[in-house]
Amino acid sequence: HQGGRGLATNSHISAEKAWYITRGSRAVVIAVSDDAFDLSHPDLQGMGKLVAPRDLKHRDGLPIPSQEYENHGTAVAGLAVAEETGSGVVGVAPGCSFMPIQTTGYLDDESIEQLQLVASGGVLSPILPTAQCDQPSCHPGAWWQRLCGAFFGWQCESSLEWSST
Repeated sequence: HQGGRGLATNSHISAEKAWYITRGSRAVVIAVSDDAFDLSHPDLQGMGKLVAPRDLKHRDGLPIPSQEYENHGTAVAGLAVAEETGSGVVGVAPGCSFMPIQTTGYLDDESIEQLQLVASGGVLSPILPTAQCDQPSCHPGAWWQRLCGAFFGWQCESSLEWSST
């Protein structure tokens, strides 16, 4: 492409080059957390494609749109994992599995705990010790600290430094 607002000329993710190595595997699950997902969309179909859908907003396993405007998640999922069907788009990793997670629209403590439950395979593991800094972005109970701790095992040690524990 020729660039554009906020884009450098010829900037690409080079997915085609990566496809010479792999197009993904159903053993790899890509989770997308967004507003809602059209689970019947043809680009998101395939044997073993859908894995453990979760709706944190309505507290069930159907992260489908309840409002007409809830369509962003489907588009994002397509960019990541759309199947090679001969029509439509192809995602960056079409061979991977897809875990759709509909969020509540904001990240409160309960949503973070639910995301942690999903990430841990259904077993709620303990939150890491509280951050050892006094910055607002990583004070005890801050959503970022809890999210990073839940998913990556990170603990904030200073305002600019994160470490893996």
